Amino acid sequence: MEVNKDGFAITQAPAISETRMWELLKEVYGICNAKVVQLTGYDDLNFKLENCEFDGRNEALSHRGESRFILKFTNPTEARFPELLDAQTRLAKFLNQNGIICAETLPTIDGSLWKFVSMTENVSLPIRLFDFLNGRMLEQIGYTTEIYKLVGRFLARFHSLTENFEDPGFRNRQTFFSLENLDVIETEFYLLIEKGQFPDKERIELCEKAFRDVREKVFQMRGQFEQGLIHSDMNETNLLLEFNQNNNEYEIVGLLDFGDTHYSCRIFDIANAVLYLLLDVKTENYDLEFFQIGDYLIQGYKEVRNFSEKELHFLSDCMRARLALSLIFGIRTAFVNYRNVNAEYILKTQSNGWKVLKLLTETNFETMKLSYR
Repeated sequence: MEVNKDGFAITQAPAISETRMWELLKEVYGICNAKVVQLTGYDDLNFKLENCEFDGRNEALSHRGESRFILKFTNPTEARFPELLDAQTRLAKFLNQNGIICAETLPTIDGSLWKFVSMTENVSLPIRLFDFLNGRMLEQIGYTTEIYKLVGRFLARFHSLTENFEDPGFRNRQTFFSLENLDVIETEFYLLIEKGQFPDKERIELCEKAFRDVREKVFQMRGQFEQGLIHSDMNETNLLLEFNQNNNEYEIVGLLDFGDTHYSCRIFDIANAVLYLLLDVKTENYDLEFFQIGDYLIQGYKEVRNFSEKELHFLSDCMRARLALSLIFGIRTAFVNYRNVNAEYILKTQSNGWKVLKLLTETNFETMKLSYR
């Protein structure tokens, strides 16, 4: 993996010039005109294409009768595992066939579903085009008891459907941003400290304790935990919802982004979902919200799928470790700033993440009763 002069892995796709973008749209997909809007993203470089017009060379696209698409330049970490791109396509197809709507990967002019392209003089990465899914991101909807239960039911459905889904593209890959990669990110954490990016001693100690606890309490027992395919990033921007007038309820109508999907402990997926919903809530009462979100989400989960009560005792430990990873990853990505762009989105978690990490560290959860226990 390429590293920069300070020793940090290059995990972001680079910025691309407008001229090169249009060359690739025409050359690879036969798109001769479109409105191009750059989207947010940590590592991938994503664009929304609207009002697309085709030059006639890509019959598969022009015959779809659609004019909106998502264009993705895959980050260097994933690009090291080309078989992963095919695995993501197979998973999306499998889920679509079983009622979970995912974006379909669309063909290039030559019929391939992705190809390496030169983005800059020195960087070549895979390019992919996806169909555009309708719906509103969860963060745009807001949160209620029923929304939390809905997310829990959906996560359980994902786990149940993928119970027997086996794909070597996921099995043979370790994601960069995951608890399995803790040693690598911890090494970068201490490098960031050396570079003066963690001047707050309390924050250093919070991260160290989170890593120590997950190693001692969770990793030591992971062989006893339920294993399977996990999405690993089921958050407020990767779930699309629509309001169903017939039953007067919201429904999840789209699942995005398999960039972090891999085989691991299912409790990690539940912990991640609770964590990211908690971080997105606008409140000062994070202790109360933690129990409400965790309670209702797991209630919803267990309406669809059983889960070991024993594993839920490790929910907070998994959440703290994931949150520490997220906070460190945001700081390191902003510090590297490979694209030389505004880092506001990358640092989004910092706004309340440290407060939540401290709360999760200091609260004795065993003394509080949740209905799912």
